[in-house]
Formats: sequence, structure tokens, C-alpha cells
Amino acid sequence: LLTYTHKYDSFKIGAPEMKKYLTLSGGIIAGLMFIPIIVDAIRGASFNPVSFLLWSGLSLVLTLVLIKSGDSWILPACWVVSDCIVGTVLLFGLHQKATFGIHEIVITVLIIVCTVVWLTTKTWVATVACTTALVLAALPQTIDIYKHPEHASWKIWAIYVVSNTLAFFGGKRWNIAARLPAGISMVMCVIMTHLSLR
Repeated sequence: LLTYTHKYDSFKIGAPEMKKYLTLSGGIIAGLMFIPIIVDAIRGASFNPVSFLLWSGLSLVLTLVLIKSGDSWILPACWVVSDCIVGTVLLFGLHQKATFGIHEIVITVLIIVCTVVWLTTKTWVATVACTTALVLAALPQTIDIYKHPEHASWKIWAIYVVSNTLAFFGGKRWNIAARLPAGISMVMCVIMTHLSLR
């Protein structure tokens, strides 16, 4: 894979313009994912709006880190918009119950830790911290899908795989900041898709 992607970078198709299109496409797809989630909520699915708003905050820190490093920030920025829209609609539009439990406390702590790391260390360290935090924040959902695959939509996770893959190959450079967030998210979404199909 690494050999192929390095060759890909050397082709004309790997020009900055093409990479921008890939990154933008991945971001737009991610940004539009609020639609099927809200549709599920309208059909009766129950979500915690607080979790989406906190995920939005965590993605915001990652976006700021990547903006500072000059790397591809469109994907996490679209996560911010999508999660914020979902959380707001669930809370004020559909009036779903907002709870602040252990999971939400953990995400809040992760946001604080990542913010401190961003403000006090190098950008690549902050990128690793934020990406790790996103994985940790997704663990309860991963466990829930493992236990109850019938409650998850494999199609939604498969679309996320496409989004993250496009963003991964659209990275400006081969460094941690440009590739790690989309790469790890791609792997996580592949796992989610597999668990949903069980």
C-alpha cells in the first residue's frame, strides 16, 4: 500500500489540484452524513445530542491543530459541522433527551487534554493526541455495535470509509498530520462496517 501510494504521489494525478479535489470530496461526504443520522432519529432512533456536540468539540480541536500545521483540515472541519448540526437538531428540533454521563465526561476531559497538548507541544504530537482521543471517544459506540449489530447501519459506515479514504489520499504530504487522522478514521470505519454486517 505504501509503495503504491508513493507512486501515486509521483503521477500527474497526484498534483496538488487533484489532491484538493479528493480532500474536498471526502470532506463534503463527511459533512453530509448528518442527513441519514437525522432521518434515523425522525424514524424513532434514539441518540444523545450531548455526545454529538462533544464530538464536534473534539473534532474542532483537531481542525485547529491541522490549520496550524498547514495540513489538510477539511475532513475534521466537516466532522465539526455535521456533528454540530446533528446535536442541535436532536436537542432543539426533535427534543431528544440530553444526558451527561461517564462517556460524556470522558470526552470532555479528552477535549481539555487535547487543547492543552495543542497549546503546549508540537503540532504532530497534538495530532497524535487528538486522533487517539477520537478513537477513545468512539470505543463505547464500537462496543455497542459489537453487542447489537442490528442497531447499526453498515451503509452509513461504508460511506464514512469512502469519505476517509478520499481524504487520506488527498493529504498534502506524507507526514503524521496529513495522513494520520483520515487513515485511523478509515480503519475505524472499516471495523464499524464489518461489525454492523455481523
